[in-house]
Amino acid sequence: IIMDMDNFKRINNLLGYEVGNKVLKRFAQLLRNLTIDRSISVSRFGSDEFAIILPGVSKDQAFSIAGKIHKAVEDPTFIAPNSGVHVSVSFGISSLRDDSSSKNDLIDNALHALSLDKARVIR
Repeated sequence: IIMDMDNFKRINNLLGYEVGNKVLKRFAQLLRNLTIDRSISVSRFGSDEFAIILPGVSKDQAFSIAGKIHKAVEDPTFIAPNSGVHVSVSFGISSLRDDSSSKNDLIDNALHALSLDKARVIR
């Protein structure tokens, strides 16, 4: 799963970089809490992008995990009550289909799916 926080620049612009950094740390902690299994790897993928590698997890299970993340971030208390800022997360989910798929294919497919999900948010 590759995910991108929607409206993150708005957080920095309206509330400042210090709040933006706190939101990133809170999001990272949320990801760690939802993925306790030691075989699962969580990392920052870009400025406001994160990746989760879920070995042995089905695509349906990955969608379920993404749904839990989405629900937690959508909670109004995730940033700060009455801040006027709403955060959501876009997701790109991909899986290795067989031994002929490469790690680069996995990332490229997840990034493509992420861009499609982001396009849905921007509309």
